[in-house]
Amino acid sequence: MSIPATNITCNLCNYSGSTGVVFGIFKYQTPLGNISLPRALGWCNSCDSVAPIEDTDLVTRRESLTSDIEDAEALLVEEIERAEKSRSFLARLFSSQRPDNDTIRKLRVELANFQQELARPSVLADYLTSPEEPTCLSCGSSDVFRFPKMPAGLDDFNSEDRTSKPIGVRHPDCGGEMYAEASDVRINRRFSERLYSLCGERIA
Repeated sequence: MSIPATNITCNLCNYSGSTGVVFGIFKYQTPLGNISLPRALGWCNSCDSVAPIEDTDLVTRRESLTSDIEDAEALLVEEIERAEKSRSFLARLFSSQRPDNDTIRKLRVELANFQQELARPSVLADYLTSPEEPTCLSCGSSDVFRFPKMPAGLDDFNSEDRTSKPIGVRHPDCGGEMYAEASDVRINRRFSERLYSLCGERIA
């Protein structure tokens, strides 16, 4: 997978970072199954660098869970179609039994649980209803702050000339102005899943 990133620099020192730190597969582990972990670019004073920061906004969390449910519904449809095609012609012709296997049953259970939580939070009540202080997803520190959105109109990846634009954030180390600039390097890698507790602690 090849993804364009944005470089983050400071006009008073040689600091350099990248929005690429937020790329990847981040998941929360819950008693009901793993769910997507909403995150944003920010600064971690413990890492002394840009870092992926939990997005603890409650609206964002509900939207993220809703998106997970939609993805699971699509996966369920695909799995049912795959199981149906794997049955013999006679079985499909004469049997009214719906396709069923371990994957289909697991998806049905997870869907039902997450839909129930979205309607009436119970197991995920704190996650969906109680605002929390965000943590750094690199080191676990809560000494963080979130960056604003990257400036609009950054140069395209293929542009020969690149212009830096101010982000609206002061570099905590030296007080310089931090700038964003389209990178001339694309991040090309296979991402492995990063698993966290609902408190933002890295598990795997």
